[in-house]
Amino acid sequence: MMLRPIWYQIQAQKYGRLEQKYITKLNKYSQDVDEHIKRAVVKRYKILPGVEFKKLYKDKEHHVKVIDSQQFLYKEHIYPNLSSVAFEITGRRVSGYDFFGLRKRDK
Repeated sequence: MMLRPIWYQIQAQKYGRLEQKYITKLNKYSQDVDEHIKRAVVKRYKILPGVEFKKLYKDKEHHVKVIDSQQFLYKEHIYPNLSSVAFEITGRRVSGYDFFGLRKRDK
């Protein structure tokens, strides 16, 4: 997995010097690539199948049912994530977790 540092080196040569903070970060990530990848893809939220969400948006109530971790039922259509459902409701790109109020708030 040495492609990323090589790619950054090519960019640095083309566009100018690569800052030391980026070199340090790349060296850190290149030491244990699998561990960094594993931590990057950990799901932050576990939503159990059968859970139903209700969202009031523009004076209309919307219902979403969780089928499994990657399937959400909304108006008899299955969506791959909550962001897709939120897009269907709002007509714009928005985080599904934020839209349905699932984000953890900072204390």
